[in-house]
Amino acid sequence: MSDLPADKIGRQGLVNKIKYFIDMSNNSSCIALNGGWGSGKSYVINMLQNEFEKSAEYVVINYDAWKNNFYSDPLIAILYCLLDGIKDYVGELKDSKGKFAKGLLVSGKKFGNEIISEMKKSGGKLALFAGIIETIKNIVIASEKLVKHQKFEDFNSYQTLLKDTQKTLSQITEFISEDGKKMRLIVLVDEIDRCLPNEQLIVLERLHHLFEVKNCIVIVAINQKSTATTIHTLYGINGYEYLCKFFDLTFELCPSVEKYFENLLNEFCGKFNNVNDDFAEVIEYAYGCIRYGSKNVLDRVDNRDISRYYESLINLCEQYGYDKLNPYYVFFIILALFIRKFISHSFLSKHEINENYQNKIEESKTLSTPSMRDLVFDYLLEYLGFDAWHLPEEIREKYNHGNQNIKIYAEYFNEMVMYSTGCFSVNNAMRMYEHRVRINIEECKMLASLVNIYSGEQKRNG
Repeated sequence: MSDLPADKIGRQGLVNKIKYFIDMSNNSSCIALNGGWGSGKSYVINMLQNEFEKSAEYVVINYDAWKNNFYSDPLIAILYCLLDGIKDYVGELKDSKGKFAKGLLVSGKKFGNEIISEMKKSGGKLALFAGIIETIKNIVIASEKLVKHQKFEDFNSYQTLLKDTQKTLSQITEFISEDGKKMRLIVLVDEIDRCLPNEQLIVLERLHHLFEVKNCIVIVAINQKSTATTIHTLYGINGYEYLCKFFDLTFELCPSVEKYFENLLNEFCGKFNNVNDDFAEVIEYAYGCIRYGSKNVLDRVDNRDISRYYESLINLCEQYGYDKLNPYYVFFIILALFIRKFISHSFLSKHEINENYQNKIEESKTLSTPSMRDLVFDYLLEYLGFDAWHLPEEIREKYNHGNQNIKIYAEYFNEMVMYSTGCFSVNNAMRMYEHRVRINIEECKMLASLVNIYSGEQKRNG
């Protein structure tokens, strides 16, 4: 079993549901794990693998379509992955650990003749597995020969290979596992979406034919919308109807970007050890500005975007120095990095800031006694749709007595954007006049520079 990072997307419930369905089912089936790009399909596949490997009744085969697409045909790649899955399973058997003291089984990447011979001598289940391994190896060799001589697509040759493979795999499902249950094959398929369109369909067809085996479950992580579009483009038929031929059941993988982002920011809060609660509060407020702004900016990103954003956030703070950060700076970094990375690449440009300031100056001329706020452009309202002076209902209910603090942080954020150009020092005099904390212009320039660096140079389309 592999070590996985903590489940910050809240997928354990879905994993439990799939596992329960399979545990209770006595039939073979092909299941689609449907989700868009960045919805965490690979993470769920890895979670499922960890869950199934806890039980002795499951032999788990992990097939990464993208990593194995250099093989001349997906069938050969799948068979190699099948051998890897059997190797891992046999390596964990009690008989293996007791009888292979020299580490022959564990040390070998492949099943060499010496290992197979030792397994046969051991008798029992190991001898049976040795026969299965030997047969699959022979099928692989036969498959590669057919490809080499351009006979692989020959119907009779291909059908013979399929029948031999299905017969061999069926032997596995007749075994009784160490916990007294009939064994089952679990085939986890990932990264089909990254393959070329015609390759995607070939992989699905090979899986469909190959694993028509009793007590075999195939779980395919797939973006059905994308694949269905591909099918329609290539063949002019309804892609969704075509996919129904492959999948008996579909589990939907909703993005859960909001939950994932919130959990990552909670983790970020843990970076500030031995400090007061101001950091926790301000991080929560920054999330609220993004989550509850009227422009619904989280709809523009997926979990992979958020992962990369979080990595940039951590790197930025490490470079600046956690010990030099205060709550106002943290609020600025979280929001400025998000805006520039996902919403506007021109954000924090000197030209745009100057233009916005001059427009505010012109507007203020119509006022009898303009305040400092009248001279500052509201960037949170412009880019996030978050109006700190007319808070959304969700914010008022969520943060209760913190509403005034949100206004203070919002004011400070907008002024930091303005000061990041190195100009407008006159406004610091106004802050002193109003008995408020001065803003350090040099630090604003440094933070803005780091945001520009870690937001990347690429622009998002759409």
